[in-house]
Amino acid sequence: MEKIKSLLFGIIKYLTLASLLGILALIIVRDRRIDYLYKNMSFFSNAAIVAIIALATACIYFWQKKKSAEISSPEETPKKRRYMGIIFASLGLLVIELIVARNIYLDTGWDCGSLTEMARSIAFYDGSVGNDTYFSQHPNNMMLVAVLTWLLKIFNFLGFKGENMTYFPMVFGSVMMVNLSGIFTFDLVRIFTGSEKKAWGAWGVFAVWIGLNPWICIPYSDTYSILFPILIIWVYEKVIRKYDDSVTYALGWLLASLFAFFGYMIKPTVLLAFISIVMVEIIDRLFGSKGTARRLTLNRLMFIVLGTLVGYIICLLINLGAMKLMGADLDPDKEYGVAHFVYMGANFDTCGTYDQRDVNFTGSFPDKASRNAGDIEATKERIRDMGLRKFLVHMERKSLVNFNDGTFSWGNEGAFYRGITDYDGILTSFIRGLYYSPEITGTKAGEFGYRFFHTIAQFIWVVILVLMSSSILKKDEKTSPAEIAARLSILAIIMFVSIFEARARYLYLYAPLMVVLAFSYRPFLKRLKSDKA
Repeated sequence: MEKIKSLLFGIIKYLTLASLLGILALIIVRDRRIDYLYKNMSFFSNAAIVAIIALATACIYFWQKKKSAEISSPEETPKKRRYMGIIFASLGLLVIELIVARNIYLDTGWDCGSLTEMARSIAFYDGSVGNDTYFSQHPNNMMLVAVLTWLLKIFNFLGFKGENMTYFPMVFGSVMMVNLSGIFTFDLVRIFTGSEKKAWGAWGVFAVWIGLNPWICIPYSDTYSILFPILIIWVYEKVIRKYDDSVTYALGWLLASLFAFFGYMIKPTVLLAFISIVMVEIIDRLFGSKGTARRLTLNRLMFIVLGTLVGYIICLLINLGAMKLMGADLDPDKEYGVAHFVYMGANFDTCGTYDQRDVNFTGSFPDKASRNAGDIEATKERIRDMGLRKFLVHMERKSLVNFNDGTFSWGNEGAFYRGITDYDGILTSFIRGLYYSPEITGTKAGEFGYRFFHTIAQFIWVVILVLMSSSILKKDEKTSPAEIAARLSILAIIMFVSIFEARARYLYLYAPLMVVLAFSYRPFLKRLKSDKA
């Protein structure tokens, strides 16, 4: 049985490693040698970035070698001081995030615009969703509309008035979700590595790359769901795996399923993290147990099912209540199914990204059943028409769209800059010069700032990919089940964006877990020393 467990965990390990190395190879070799949509605007090619990283690593290596000592880990900070430290650091980051968001937030278009307009209509004008066509087609967005509506009503009740307060509270919620995910990023790295130094390093990277990413000012599912995947893995490590008693075990699964299904109602890909912990737990308990422990495992599998079922029912009731509160009377026959997004992902001309013609095609069918059947048949036809060679080119270009932008493809959505505010603070020009497209700022300084932001984000992204690959190479006995589940989650989101509609933005909610995996690496010098011993 133990061999089966090792085999299955090994498959997860090496599939994840192969995926990460494949992405690295692709973005280094093909970065600027092939045409595709939504290219990043970094000053440097990825090959140059890797060369700079290698040079910096070599300098650090020889500097440490000259010091002839591996830096020893400091004594662990007392628990109370540690958590006070990360809370105060997060509060400081929150202030900076809110300053950035206040200066750059905008009433954007695309799907986000439909959601925010509906939330404002319900919150301030007693509107209702009714049988709105958009929400009938995409009912998964209804919970987010409910959350945005409640936020607007709460801020209004607390006395926050004025034109800005009809939108900024939704941005505030977005910022808070991102900020909170940083605390769990810190704690998971500390747990996985036993090093507070690495935990603080991970949080610092999180702050720059994720916490100050301009997506924080877009109140959409990417930011409102970002807390859930890392929270699911954290609950798995801190509650489910830590305690042996059945009550805590069952409560842990109830918590994880609540986060998973509520997160799913905001962003369906949240469920990938929950599926990952379920798979890892079943493999670990079922194939790693013998005798009495195996009988205990069967009891615990029942708790997984029970906790998941109760969590699902609670979230289902919350969703039904939210739908009733918003006066939603959606037509289920208008819903766009999974097949639509596979069909869109197989569009060669758009590199698998959004195409209004694909939306129109799917919408041309009279009901859900014929719509799914039509999308499946059209997808098969697209793949047949491409042939093997063209299909490989398509996947290459699609992968570059998904994985070659450290900003998560900031600004690449329809009517993105449609509602820029007239706010003009002391820092507005500077911050917008970093985050707004040069076409909007219209200045040379703005173009430099925007490309500088892209360059920093791309550097961090390449480093994260390298370190994630490195972390997977550590010995299996030093890898906790929660860390394996985190790997599987990353593998799952990579597969998801490779199969369905291409969007670098879809990776954003899993970025905290990417930072966690990157900082769970074994330092090169430490590995070298242990190999010589």
